[in-house]
Amino acid sequence: DLFSASQELYARSKQPLTINGIHLSDAGYDALAPGIFQALFGQPPPPGRGRAFETLRRTVNEKNEEFFHRYRTVDGYNVYGGRSFLKFDGVMNRDTMQREMEMRDVKTANRDQSVWAAAQGGYLAVKDDNLPP
Repeated sequence: DLFSASQELYARSKQPLTINGIHLSDAGYDALAPGIFQALFGQPPPPGRGRAFETLRRTVNEKNEEFFHRYRTVDGYNVYGGRSFLKFDGVMNRDTMQREMEMRDVKTANRDQSVWAAAQGGYLAVKDDNLPP
């Protein structure tokens, strides 16, 4: 039960474990991760946070950043709302933003491959040379 585990950690912690009362901070993830690992795999997590862990963490964060910008388009009114069908030089805002999101989908998938490689102890350089023309 993730809720109960997190409530116990919040009560014991001397520092805030969230950045805003909802979303975990780095300290919050550090505190909660061992319990999640135990619940998923039935054993305690391996000790330490070595180079492999930090590499995996970095690649996951890079992928999450790309996905965040894809998922949460900055100006939804230009993509889906009233300005989405305005034309500038014959091109609609909606078309431009849909194209950008299509490219972000590919960039996210490219970074996902890097995450899987890091999770297996390897390395895969991210190349965005497969973006749609």
